[in-house]
Amino acid sequence: MTSPAILDERSRAARAVLMRVLPWGGLIACLALVVAVPWLASFALQRLLVEVLTLFAIALAWNLLAGYGGLVAVGLHVFVGVGSYALFALSNGLGLSPWATLPAAAACSAVFAFVSAWPMFRLSGAYFAVGTWVVAEMMRILAQNTPWLGAGAGMPLEAMAGFDRWTRNASVYWAAAAVGFGALVVARAVLRSRLGLALMSVRDAEAAAEACGVPVMRAKLGLWVICATIVGSAGAIAYMGTLQVTPDASFSLNWTAAAIFIAVLGGVGTIEGPILGTVIYFVLRELFASYGSWYFIGIGSLAMATMVFAPGGAWSLLPQRRRPDLLGVRRAMPATTVAVAPAATAPPIHPPSIATHEEKPMGTQHQKYKAAAVQAAPAWLDLDRAVDKTIAYIEEAARAGARIIAFPETWIPGYPWYIWVGTPAWAIARGFVQRYFDNSLSYDSPQARRIAEAARKNNITVVLGLSERDGGSLYIAQWLIGPDGETIAKRRKLRPTHVERTVFGDGDGSHIAVHDREDVGRLGALCCWEHVQPLTKYAMYAQNEQVHVAAWPSFSMYEPFAHALGWEVNNAVSKVYAVEGSCFVLGPCAVISQEMVDELCDTEDKRPLIHAGGGHTVIYGPDGSPLANKIPETQEGILYADIDLGAIGVAKNAADPAGHYARPDVMRLLFNNKPARRVEYFSLPVDPADPSAPPA
Repeated sequence: MTSPAILDERSRAARAVLMRVLPWGGLIACLALVVAVPWLASFALQRLLVEVLTLFAIALAWNLLAGYGGLVAVGLHVFVGVGSYALFALSNGLGLSPWATLPAAAACSAVFAFVSAWPMFRLSGAYFAVGTWVVAEMMRILAQNTPWLGAGAGMPLEAMAGFDRWTRNASVYWAAAAVGFGALVVARAVLRSRLGLALMSVRDAEAAAEACGVPVMRAKLGLWVICATIVGSAGAIAYMGTLQVTPDASFSLNWTAAAIFIAVLGGVGTIEGPILGTVIYFVLRELFASYGSWYFIGIGSLAMATMVFAPGGAWSLLPQRRRPDLLGVRRAMPATTVAVAPAATAPPIHPPSIATHEEKPMGTQHQKYKAAAVQAAPAWLDLDRAVDKTIAYIEEAARAGARIIAFPETWIPGYPWYIWVGTPAWAIARGFVQRYFDNSLSYDSPQARRIAEAARKNNITVVLGLSERDGGSLYIAQWLIGPDGETIAKRRKLRPTHVERTVFGDGDGSHIAVHDREDVGRLGALCCWEHVQPLTKYAMYAQNEQVHVAAWPSFSMYEPFAHALGWEVNNAVSKVYAVEGSCFVLGPCAVISQEMVDELCDTEDKRPLIHAGGGHTVIYGPDGSPLANKIPETQEGILYADIDLGAIGVAKNAADPAGHYARPDVMRLLFNNKPARRVEYFSLPVDPADPSAPPA
């Protein structure tokens, strides 16, 4: 008789074989069903499926460009027109089967994308988006005025006349299925490749990516050509099924509008978003299209509501833990949450070992906790109200389970923006200088004691940006308060920037320090452009910083003519700090309110210098990955992210700038970390101990 142990072993082996076979069996069954559709479905259903598959491919391509490459193309439909016209012209002109010319039509779209990239990639942001639409319109007008392309009447596909209806419908459907599923396979391959990693780094911070050696232009060009090929193929097949192509139809903005709607509704920056969005779009269209104009008003309203209330799309409404990784493109890392807006971007990237380190016993147990970074307008020049608002955010973060909260630079009483928009005489006459001094925070004040008590009551570490009043001087400062309400450190900005020196004094080397904390790890902080001082950063890196607070005032000044003061450069600075230091970076950033703008700009010539908004709070992991989705620059809220200090060891394994990656035999930093006293009190040996006593 066979023993129970042997039977159990055989049972486990059989289950293992079954688990390996079942997915392949399911895949084969699905493919068989897809292939069998022409024998099972009506011609009308086949035409609908062709439209579904081709539009899905176009939406997926748009999502790749915008959600992963940061290339928002409003004129993506240009490749629909180029691909369809190329197929019709080649087939009619050469007398070839459309199936033979389909690869050539896709190649024509790729070539057109390659050629158009030279002028298009000189544009960025809104200019790039509008530029793509302009190119599409130019091509539409060109087709309308080219006689051998049929001018405004378009072209028929003569070669398809030789096929019977069943063959024609079936072959077009199979081609659409190949393009739809092929686009999914290509998207998966791109996102799992080095190109995908490069694209996501370019999307998040192009300047930082380029500084880290990412071939920005090559990555954008590769994605542009790949997506053009997908869209061109989809467009050629779509019009192959209609047997007629016209300029107004093939170069219609409706193609891109539908693709954008699908991507936004499903979730931009996710591979699953276009799948879900396509299903929702066609279900809505089939149910409500008969309502005419009301249908378009309805789907427009739905798109707006999605962008406002669920910017991550329908896919983001699922709890994070219940979102299946359908295509295996997700890069595992500690889970993240955002207080105001659900995350819509692709999950940040870590080496595989980070994803599995919880499952394997390790000698060191690393801290894991939630961190918070504030984005809000300060209670400007109102100390008591500023303290109230500070305590409210401390309490809110504590309720959300955060162990540390970081505030922007000079959060109390707000940044002195008047130094950038007017002369010192004007600032004094308007009362800004006196008010700023009076509303700055002194550490021995009742207001300071209230903040320390709030940290203690809520059991949370606070890193508070403030204008410190000490005697008759002010300093850009950061107050680090422990969860027991006791002071960890009171640091000052080492050197105020530019006109800040008309208000604030200097710090000293003792303020370039990292503090070992049981609750949050090795904690450090710097303000604003201290992050562009290489030697200051290196002094911090050398102290093995794990969690860094990079406090910023706001990014809404001197736009667009002072790029170095803008959010793109300075978010990139924070990101590079995370990569160089292999540490987590909390980057709180304040918002400028309209009330502040109105008070500062007493004349019209000042209004171009500063505007409402400028909030660009970020949180980055030790590999530079964004751990929380940014919220709109005018919006107030708290960004949250889960910190796993175990990720730092993996990052430092690649590059520890003050450790194994350093060359102290070649270069070293001289660092005076002693406090700089303004006065040194001393007495000579011959002086009496009591100056009033007579000499002996």
